[in-house]
Amino acid sequence: MPGAPAAIDRRPFFHERGGQRLFFLHFPVETPRGGAVFFAPFAEEMNRARRMATLLGEALATSGIETLVFDYAGTGDSEGEFGDARWAGWRDDGAAAVDWLADRTGGPVAAVGLRTGAALALEAAAARPGRVSRLTLWQPAPSGQLFLTQFLRLRLAAAMTGAGPAETTKGLREQLAGGATLEIAGYDLSPGMAAVLDAMRLADLPPPDGCPVDWLEVSSAAPPEIAPAGRAAIERWRECGAQVDAEAVAGPPFWSIQEITTAPALIEATVRRLAGALA
Repeated sequence: MPGAPAAIDRRPFFHERGGQRLFFLHFPVETPRGGAVFFAPFAEEMNRARRMATLLGEALATSGIETLVFDYAGTGDSEGEFGDARWAGWRDDGAAAVDWLADRTGGPVAAVGLRTGAALALEAAAARPGRVSRLTLWQPAPSGQLFLTQFLRLRLAAAMTGAGPAETTKGLREQLAGGATLEIAGYDLSPGMAAVLDAMRLADLPPPDGCPVDWLEVSSAAPPEIAPAGRAAIERWRECGAQVDAEAVAGPPFWSIQEITTAPALIEATVRRLAGALA
């Protein structure tokens, strides 16, 4: 139909890294003005955010920004088992995605990270100096300890109807510390992955020098506002000399809602910022 927008091209393929095939979903642009790599969150949050990742890729491609969405080893359509995955391996998966897109577009790319994906985006940017020109962090998880506690509570909630002895997050942590792998909400949580999450504190992971940060959160408040934990991490980074621009937009916590939910204002804010920064 005359005047109708062109369909967005999506190209799924596998990329080999370290003997495993990683699933890549590429949104190509004929003459890109820049690139962006999406770093997904942890476990079921990743699945609930897939629609948002796809919408982001489509919106950025429409604005001339080539985008890559990928699955870490042991997740989604990538090879491997979740219980065998390691945080450092996921960081290196992200760095490989950055390399692939930077080589293709011929320049630095932006890293967009959601929740725990924000920390992985930060670490991948540090591992690839000069290849990540901007960090756009969606609802970063400031405390890995709090995140792990919330994840462990999924097991407690599932066991509430059982007849066995009640478990506690303290007891589950002791099992992990003793080397046990725990099944939680259908995912095998290894002791190594749990230890990294438990020790993670985003305020202690400032962005690389010269890499500006967009800290974006969704909020149900009127007007929308950054959560207190986020504000504390942002101030810590600024004290370290980081350039952080924070913004809260109206929207639901789509990563935690069982039904597929989207936050259009978050995508709009991201496209606006990256289109201006990568022009």
